[in-house]
Amino acid sequence: MSRKIAKIAVFLCLAAVLLLGIFSTTLAQVDKPISGISYPRIGFPEIITPNSTLYIKLCGQYGNISQVMLFNEFGSYSLEILSKGYDVISNETIVIAKSENTEAGLYNLEVKADSIDFVEPNSVFVRETLDPPLTILWYTDTHYATKLRDSTPLGTISRKENFKRLVQLANFFKPDLVIITGDIVDSPYEKYFGDVRNILKLLRVPILLIPGNHDHVGGGRNFFLKYLAPSNVSMDYGPVHFICLDSGPGSTTTKLSGDQVRWMEEDLRNNQDKLIRVLLLHHPLRSSTYP
Repeated sequence: MSRKIAKIAVFLCLAAVLLLGIFSTTLAQVDKPISGISYPRIGFPEIITPNSTLYIKLCGQYGNISQVMLFNEFGSYSLEILSKGYDVISNETIVIAKSENTEAGLYNLEVKADSIDFVEPNSVFVRETLDPPLTILWYTDTHYATKLRDSTPLGTISRKENFKRLVQLANFFKPDLVIITGDIVDSPYEKYFGDVRNILKLLRVPILLIPGNHDHVGGGRNFFLKYLAPSNVSMDYGPVHFICLDSGPGSTTTKLSGDQVRWMEEDLRNNQDKLIRVLLLHHPLRSSTYP
């Protein structure tokens, strides 16, 4: 009898481990970028000139990269593939492509790899020159929502339309870059992130998104990464270097981790040649920000 119990216990343990492994694998797959392209993204674009190289990262390992293309409603451009490789640590395929005589504008990126089409909308912005001046339109706390909350009965119901108006306003002013510094959504429902992604497809200028505390989901999920952009990253726009830090995981006190601070300090040291360095985060800086 005891042997049967032992066998059953072992079986249950193995089943639990197997299910946990399947759940963990599924969760990791779900929270990868929805397009399969980890860079550039709709909320973290690549900024290039008409004749320059484009750096691309695909989630996973792919051997045959047959085509890289930029396209929008006005036309399409096939790019020359200069090189490809695989990063074992990040499990990403790295592709470098050459853009030649591409018209200025905002483009969708399409990559054909191993007979799979990967498409990330509004992720590559071609500008005639990266020299200043640069115009920036800054929003924050857009709090996209479709449901009325009891705690805020006035205005919440119109936040969906308000977000659409902000996109229309950006298209009217046509800045060189739009920035939203956090709380993109009011509640971290997956549907809200999908809605925001679809609305941002209507933008005609690039946008840089930084998460806030309202953009965080419990249980280890990361819908911000899945639908919009990575966090704790940096990018160049000509002489301007943007550092995007996530100050929001369940916090309203701007608490940064030691790893974040060390990464930021190293990033600043590595970009001392930049004329302007801009730190972007959701919460205001306080003395308690640094660990």
